[in-house]
Amino acid sequence: MKYKSINFCVLCLALFLTFSTFKASADQKLPLLQRAMLGLAPTTTQANEAVTVQRTLPGSTADRLGLQQNDKLISINKKPIKDFNALISEIEHIPVGARMEVEIERQGKTLSLSGIMSGRPRETSELAEVSYDTLHWQNQRIRTIKHTPKSVSNNGKKAPAIFYLQGYTCDSIDYGGAPEITMLQMLNQFVKAGYIVYRAEKLGVGESDGTLDCLEIDFKTVSAAFTGALRALKADQNVDADKIFLWGHSLGVLSAPAIAKQEPVAGIIGYGGVLKPWFDYMIDIYQRQSVEYFNLDEATAKQNVETIKPFLIDWLKSDKDWNQILQNKQAVESSLLPIDGQRVFSRHYTFFRDLNQYNFSKIWQELKTPTLMIHGSLDIQAVDSSWAFEIADAVNQGEEALGKAVIIDGAEHGLMRYKNIEEYTAARANNQYNPGRPEEQFEPRIGEATLSWIEQVLKSTAL
Repeated sequence: MKYKSINFCVLCLALFLTFSTFKASADQKLPLLQRAMLGLAPTTTQANEAVTVQRTLPGSTADRLGLQQNDKLISINKKPIKDFNALISEIEHIPVGARMEVEIERQGKTLSLSGIMSGRPRETSELAEVSYDTLHWQNQRIRTIKHTPKSVSNNGKKAPAIFYLQGYTCDSIDYGGAPEITMLQMLNQFVKAGYIVYRAEKLGVGESDGTLDCLEIDFKTVSAAFTGALRALKADQNVDADKIFLWGHSLGVLSAPAIAKQEPVAGIIGYGGVLKPWFDYMIDIYQRQSVEYFNLDEATAKQNVETIKPFLIDWLKSDKDWNQILQNKQAVESSLLPIDGQRVFSRHYTFFRDLNQYNFSKIWQELKTPTLMIHGSLDIQAVDSSWAFEIADAVNQGEEALGKAVIIDGAEHGLMRYKNIEEYTAARANNQYNPGRPEEQFEPRIGEATLSWIEQVLKSTAL
């Protein structure tokens, strides 16, 4: 039986794929060094699909090589590139300054391009002192980036801080090569308001180094590393440790309570997340999202759910061996899940299995931490706004109002705004959706709602 393939958006956002390379072994006590960067965004990251250039980062290695939109990669340094994962594997050991040769297909012709691998550009700011530091955590070296408002760094006073938590993907949060990106624009809103803004890469991502790799670890390990980063932030001489807020984007909404359970914070802000178990969210993706946003008919959606549900149960609700689960040929061959070896949705299968074990509703209830949940009315990844109100209710439990939910009309998952769902979906379909260069479509109200709420929390709690 053949199944109609579907488009779907899980809780993620590849704002701009900038591939860090050359993970050489090094003394774990030493600070991290600048890494090389290719600097291109592909049209797809799916397994066994050719890497076609969607766009390149100005001034990056890809740009200097002369790569253009719609170029299809054939090989790098004579090594075939069959898909996105092959590209990552091939370039990860190419250091800054090394010569490289790229063979491509352009308009039916095969071309050879050559050049030098350049380094990842650093973030700069007119508002803040930008620090690239190294967090040593359990024999891992994690890259952290901190923006300290110049007004704070110049007067020596401690300031409140916002710790940004990214979504589930293993993309870097170093935006040196994408200064216009929506996320950095929002973080600059916080800096301008006087907050220190802090970020930590996931294990093995960007310039981070060590034996643990984001692509191979579970949710618990990711949360533990972020908790270590939070503790380091509390020890920062410029930071008021009692005034640290977690700001989670997408799956970062789930990371935030897991972290706060281990290390208390002044408050939590989330945008574009969920509350329900991952299994239930996956069912929503096939049953609701595909119909409401991708024009799949309800009969096919129902058939897709019937096909994929047994696989999801074995994957997320059992401890079955992965190879045994893959024996469900009907689900595997239906193309309803992006499976690549032991990875699904570009993460190790244990990441989502572990995530599904968390009772987030109970965690929110136990935290008793001031919480703001923000939902964009056009956020198709989060499916609908119910999660925001459910989290607020879980925090409040009918008592003092610690939780609040806010809807931002016209906002979508990547912090951009559109007039309506038709304009938004058309932009995605026509390859005009670009949070890396949003121009006038950046949505400032998300940051504004955050700042207004934090101000109220600080006043009401007299911190």
